[in-house]
Amino acid sequence: MMNSAPKYLPVDPDFYDIIAALIGKSGTVHFFEKAATLNDVKGVVQGIEQWTNEDFLNVQGQLVRLDRIVAVLGKPGPAYDEYNHYANVCFACHDEGQFS
Repeated sequence: MMNSAPKYLPVDPDFYDIIAALIGKSGTVHFFEKAATLNDVKGVVQGIEQWTNEDFLNVQGQLVRLDRIVAVLGKPGPAYDEYNHYANVCFACHDEGQFS
């Protein structure tokens, strides 16, 4: 398993427009943390902040890396496809140690 977050990936410019429309609204943001751990944060979307060439969504002071967002207030995020793949993995075919 990875101990650190993957390299920051560029985010589709349309997603920035989605975030702009959600500023000031309250809800849940689902995202991947390090090592592909799914987590969520609830609160008011306050905007986007940039740190060391990476963009973060500010949700009431909690920063979530933009490219790791699965869904923000019910809208699919940049990591949705990764989540969809993660959720649909075939455990009979994927080596989870059952072949050893």
